[in-house]
Amino acid sequence: MDVVLFGPPRETGTRWKDYILVTLLLSAIIGCWYAYQQNKNAKRHLRRMAQDMEGLQKAEQSLQEMQKRIDDEEDWQTDRL
Repeated sequence: MDVVLFGPPRETGTRWKDYILVTLLLSAIIGCWYAYQQNKNAKRHLRRMAQDMEGLQKAEQSLQEMQKRIDDEEDWQTDRL
């Protein structure tokens, strides 16, 4: 058993170290949560954009088919006259 000659040892800044450690830990957790939310939002945005691109591709194909029909009808009418 150790003999304490000058009383119990003093705490030298452990509270400040604990506060700093807790603050850094909370900051890291909040940073990870924010990065996760941004990643989730980016994936959702990419999904929506892919759906929009697919819709635009279908519309473009429909427009080309309609233009071909119009050209065929115009050719048919000019041949008929």
